Amino acid sequence: MAKFIGSDLHTGNWGEDYFIEKLMEYLDDTYVIYRNRPIFGAQFDVALFAPRVGIIIFEVKAWKPDTIKCVKNGDSIVIKTVNLDTGEVGEAEENPTNQARGYVYKMRNKIRQKTGKTPLVYSMVCFPNLTRSDYDKKGIEPVCEIEETLLKEDLESRAAMITKLNKSVTNHRAAARYLTPFTDNLMFRVRQIFETDLKLEDQTIKNTDLVEYMTPPSKEAYSIAAYIPNDHSALESIKELARQYSLGTKLFVLVPDNTMLKALQNEILSVITSKGLAVNGLDLEIDFTGDKKTTKMTVGDSFNIFNCAAYVIPDADPAWKHCSLINGEISSIEAEKILREADRHTNFNFDQYLVEHANIENNVIVRAGAGTGKTHTMISRIAYICYKQNCAMKEMASRIVMITFTDDAANQMEEKIKQHFNNYYLLTGNSDCLAFINMIEGMQISTIHSYAKKIITALGMEFGYGEELSVTSGDYKLRQIISETVDAYIVEKQWKKGADYVRKLGMPIYQINKSIFTMITRLHNQSVDVASLRPENFGISISEGGEDLHDLITTVVPVIEKQAEDYFRNGNRLHLSNMMSMLDQCIRNKENVQRLLRMQTGRPQFMFVDEFQDTDDVQIEALTKIASLLQYKLFVVGDVKQCIYRFRGAQENAFEQLDYKDNENWKLYSLVKNYRTDKELLDLFHNSFSGMGMSYPGGEQLLIYGGEDGAESGRLKGTRSFNKALQRSDYYKEITITDEKDRLPALFREIERQKSLLQKREQKSGKKLTGRHKEIAILVRENWQAETIKKEGKNRGIDIFTNTGGDLYMSEPALDMLTLANALLHYDEADYLYSFVSSNFIGGSVSKGQLFMQREKDNKNTWKKTKAQEITQAKTLVDAINRELSVADGDTWKDWNKIVLKLRTMPVLQVLRKLYQILKPWVNCGKDNIRKRSSYKLNVELLFEELIRSVNADSVSINSLVDVLKANIVSQKNVDSREIENTESDEVIIRCVSVHKAKGLEYGAVILPYCSYAIDRMKRTDMNVSVFSGENVRIGYQIKFDVDHMKATYQNDIFDEGIEKNERMREEARILYVAMTRAMSSFSWIALEGRQGNCWQNLIWGEQ
Repeated sequence: MAKFIGSDLHTGNWGEDYFIEKLMEYLDDTYVIYRNRPIFGAQFDVALFAPRVGIIIFEVKAWKPDTIKCVKNGDSIVIKTVNLDTGEVGEAEENPTNQARGYVYKMRNKIRQKTGKTPLVYSMVCFPNLTRSDYDKKGIEPVCEIEETLLKEDLESRAAMITKLNKSVTNHRAAARYLTPFTDNLMFRVRQIFETDLKLEDQTIKNTDLVEYMTPPSKEAYSIAAYIPNDHSALESIKELARQYSLGTKLFVLVPDNTMLKALQNEILSVITSKGLAVNGLDLEIDFTGDKKTTKMTVGDSFNIFNCAAYVIPDADPAWKHCSLINGEISSIEAEKILREADRHTNFNFDQYLVEHANIENNVIVRAGAGTGKTHTMISRIAYICYKQNCAMKEMASRIVMITFTDDAANQMEEKIKQHFNNYYLLTGNSDCLAFINMIEGMQISTIHSYAKKIITALGMEFGYGEELSVTSGDYKLRQIISETVDAYIVEKQWKKGADYVRKLGMPIYQINKSIFTMITRLHNQSVDVASLRPENFGISISEGGEDLHDLITTVVPVIEKQAEDYFRNGNRLHLSNMMSMLDQCIRNKENVQRLLRMQTGRPQFMFVDEFQDTDDVQIEALTKIASLLQYKLFVVGDVKQCIYRFRGAQENAFEQLDYKDNENWKLYSLVKNYRTDKELLDLFHNSFSGMGMSYPGGEQLLIYGGEDGAESGRLKGTRSFNKALQRSDYYKEITITDEKDRLPALFREIERQKSLLQKREQKSGKKLTGRHKEIAILVRENWQAETIKKEGKNRGIDIFTNTGGDLYMSEPALDMLTLANALLHYDEADYLYSFVSSNFIGGSVSKGQLFMQREKDNKNTWKKTKAQEITQAKTLVDAINRELSVADGDTWKDWNKIVLKLRTMPVLQVLRKLYQILKPWVNCGKDNIRKRSSYKLNVELLFEELIRSVNADSVSINSLVDVLKANIVSQKNVDSREIENTESDEVIIRCVSVHKAKGLEYGAVILPYCSYAIDRMKRTDMNVSVFSGENVRIGYQIKFDVDHMKATYQNDIFDEGIEKNERMREEARILYVAMTRAMSSFSWIALEGRQGNCWQNLIWGEQ
C-alpha cells in the first residue's frame, strides 16, 4: 500500500478522497502521496512521488458529465456552478491542465531551491466521475490529453492505473534524459521538504512497477580494462577504445606486442590532437596552434597519459581472446586471470585497479607502502565515486571530506584534484567538471585540526564557544597560569607544612613550572582531556622524597588546564593543542549527538583519511563516530611501517581501532608496487627490513614486516630501473670511519661521489636528469645535526639547503622585511636607514663601504651624535635610497619621503608590496644563484600571506606591523619556509633535512650520516611522559634533573623505562624505514667502526 502522508485521509472532497484511496490500494509502499501541501503560496490537490521516476502533480476534478457544459476555444472547459449560499446557478471557465502545470513549475523551483536538483516533475488530470465515452462526447481532448488524463475506467483496476501511468511516463522519457535522476536519496531529500521529522529508516525503496519505463540517462563507461589480441579485429578494437577515450572513459589496455602498443598510442594521440590538445607528462594542455611538443609517453613496453595506460604482456598466451571489464566489474574468470598476469609481468597495478573500483557502499582500508602511488589512487577513487553518483558533479564537492596530516599535503591534494578534473574537462568538454573545479576550494580538504575546528564551531555552544571561534597557538598565557597556580599552591602548602616545603620538593620552582608545561603539552599532543584528570590517573610516586612533588603535579595540572580553558573560552578562542580533546567532548555530548543526527542529508557522503597511521586513538574514535553519525563511507590510507609520530600519540595499531576484521562493511586492500625506488635497491632494502621484522625486543616485532612475498608481508615490488650497468657499490654503499672527527669529511667526500654518480648516470642513459633525480638528501634525526652540516658546508663553499622546521621568521626574507618596516617607521633616523641601505633592498648603485666610512667619520670623537650629524647622515642615506627608487614608474614612488606620506592614505601592506616590486631584493640576495633568488621571492610571498592572515590588512598601521614582525622573529614563531621544486634545473641540489620533514618526499640519492647513535637509550630530556589509554587513562611520567651536580630522577609507578626504551627502538626502526625508502636511485650511510649495540648502522644490511 502506498504511503499517504497527512493527518486526515478524508476531508469531504470526494474526488480527492476517492483518488487517493485508489492510489494507496494499487501502489506499493515505495510510493508516497501528499495532499494540499503549500508551495510558494499555492496548494496542489495530490502529488505522487514515484521512486526512480519522478513526481506527478494531479489536478483532481470530480465533475459529473452534466456539470460540463462545453469546451470553449479549445483551451478551457465551461462548467456549471451553483452558489451554495443563494442557490444561484452560473458558469465558470477552467483549465485543469494549466492549473496543474502551475503547480509543477512551483514544485520544480521549490526542489531546486532546497536541493539544487531538477528531477522529473510533470502533471496529470484526474476525472474520477467521467468515463472515456463522457470524455469523448464533451470534447475534452484539446484541453486535457488522454495520455495525461486518468478517467473513471483507469481507477477501476490496478492494471488499468499502471498502464495509464506508464503511458504518461513514456511520454516524458526524452525530457528525463536532461534532468536529475530521481534516485532513492534524492527522493528522500525532497520528502524532507514536506516531512521535517523524516528519518533515514523511513526509506523503503525497492523495484517498482514504473522503473522499467524510466531507465536513467545513458552514461559512457567510467573505465574499460581490455586485452586485445593481435587478430583481424585488433585495429577495429583499438579504434573503438580510442572513441571511448574521447568521451572520457578511462582505459587500461593490455596488448601482446609493441606493434599494437604503437597503434593504440597513435590512435589516442590522434584523439588528443583533434581536440586541440597536447600531452605534457600525465596531463593535457591546450594547443590549438599545434606548436607544443608532446612529451615522451612510451617507456619500454608501456605508455601512460591522462586516463589511459597501456602495457605489453610479454609472452602472452596465444589462446587468450579479446576480453574487457567495464567499471571494474570482474565478470569473467579469464579476464581476471589476464589482469593478474599483467600485474605480475608489467607495471599494471591490479590492486590499485581494485581499490579504485571498490563498491562505494563499503568502507575501505588501503595499506599503502612507501612510493606505491596512494595520492594517485585516492584521486582516482574520487573520480570513480563522482561517476557512480547520479547527481551533478559540483554537488560532490560538498559530499567529500578529505583529512590530511599537514597543510602542505592538503594544498597539494587540492591542486592535484583540480588538475585531474581539468584534464577531464579538456578531454571531454564536460562543463560539469568546471563547476566541480570551482567548488573544490570550498571542499573540506584539510588537516584533522582544521576539520575539528569546523565541528567544534558547529557544536561548541554546549561548552561556551560561539560561531566566530578562533584558534591560538601561543604558550605565553599557559606559562603565566602555570607560574601563578604553582606559586599559589606552594604558598598554601608552606602555610600548612612549614617554610622548608620548597626544599622538600627537590627541584627549583622554575624547573617545576617547566616540567608541568612539558607534561601538559605532551598530554595535549596525545589528545588527552587534561582538565578531567584526577590524582588517581597518575598513580603513586615511587621515588624517594618525591611524594610532595607528585602531589603538586597531580593536583595543579588539571586546575591549570581548567583555568587556561576558561581564559581562552572567554575570548571565544581555543588552544591548538587542546582541539582534539575538545572535539572528543563535543561529539560525546548527548545534545550534540542529536544535532549530528539531524545534520544527516540522506545522501551518500565520503570521508578520506590520509596517513591514517599517524592518527591517535582519540582522533580515530572521533572520526569514526562522526562518520557513523553523518553517514560517511570511510576510505583510509596508511602504512604502519611509516608511523613515526609516536610523540603525538600515533600508534602502530591504528588500523586495528577500526574493528574491520570479519566485518562485511569493510574491505581491506594492500598496495605494494613501488614507483619511486630502483628495483635493485628495493631488493637490498628488503634484507634490512626483513632483519628488523625478525627482531623482537620486549616480545614485539621491531618492524612490522613479514619478509615473505605477498601483500601482507609489506615487501615492496619495484617497477623502476635507474642503475643499469652500475656496480652495486655505486648505488648502495657503507662508508666506514674509525673516529668521530672523520664523520663530516667522509660525508662531504660522499657528496662529491654522488655528484659524480649523477653525471655517470646521465652519460650512460644519454639524457639529462631533472627534478628530484638531481637532489642529494642528507637525512638526520636532530636539528643540531642539520645545522652542523650546513655550517661545515658553508666553510667548504657548498650550498646546503636545510629546513629544520618553523624557520620562516629566522630567514633572510623575514629579517629584511622587518628592516624595511623599521625604516618606514623611523624614516628620518640614520641608524634604521643605514640598516635598510645595507640590506638586500639596495643594490650596487650604492657603495656600502663608502657609506660605512662616512658614518665612522661622522661618529668619530663623539659619544653622541648631534642633531646636525643625524640630519646629514639621514639625508645621505635617503639620497642613496632615492637613486635606487629612480627606476620606479611615477614620481611618487621615486621619492622616499613621498612614500612615507603614502602610509597615511594607502594600506601599509600595499605600500610594502609596491616597494618589493620596485627594489626586488631577491635579485641582490641571489645574485648569480637563480635558485636562491627564487627561494627568497617565494618566502616573501609566504610572509605576506602570513601577515594577511594575522592582521587586518586594511587597517594595520606601520607601528603594529613592526610589532607583529618583531614578535614573530624574537619568539621564532613556528612557520615552515617554502622550498623551490628542482624541476628543470641542471644544478645538483643538496638538502639536509630531518627524516620527519622528508616523509612523503623523494630524492635521487639519500645519505644517512649519523647511524652510530644508540636507539635504545632514553632521550636526554627533563621530562618523559607515557599515556596508557583505556576506560581510565593512566599517565606515567619521569623527571630527570641535576641537583647540586647530582642527577635526580622522580617518577611514578605507571612509567616503565623498559617499555619506553623498547617503544623508542621500534619507532627508530620505523624512522629508518622511512629514511631509506626516500631514495630513488642511490643510498649510502656512514658507520663508525667497532660500534656495537642497537643503532641504525647495525640494522642496515651491509654490502657483504
